[in-house]
Amino acid sequence: MAVAGFLLLVTAGCAPLGGSGFRVLDRAATDDDALPAVFLEQEGTYLKAGTARFAGEHDGNRIWLSRGVDMDSICILVDYGDTDYDASACGGLGGGIAVKALSGQKYEIVPDEYRDQVVPNIAAVD
Repeated sequence: MAVAGFLLLVTAGCAPLGGSGFRVLDRAATDDDALPAVFLEQEGTYLKAGTARFAGEHDGNRIWLSRGVDMDSICILVDYGDTDYDASACGGLGGGIAVKALSGQKYEIVPDEYRDQVVPNIAAVD
């Protein structure tokens, strides 16, 4: 029994603590996470299928996060409401992944500990 207990501790110690650092991506999927049709064509090409999560809405813009197809990549997807304009961007977990709204508002992916989030894991920056 001592050996089994030791192996369990070693295995648990190797697991990443706190998940990905992006709480939106760490939660289970819900019906609200369904992507608009315009983004569905990106699944498998840029977005890892089934990983998109709705982060929230800010100033009428609906925002999702998704894992990218490349290892350790993350994507932001923004539906700008009643316009024909939608945007997405993917990049490494190191940060700096952003899209700019028609209004000029820029949305950037931020980790859990970032203070000024307009919706979970998303900051509005100038």
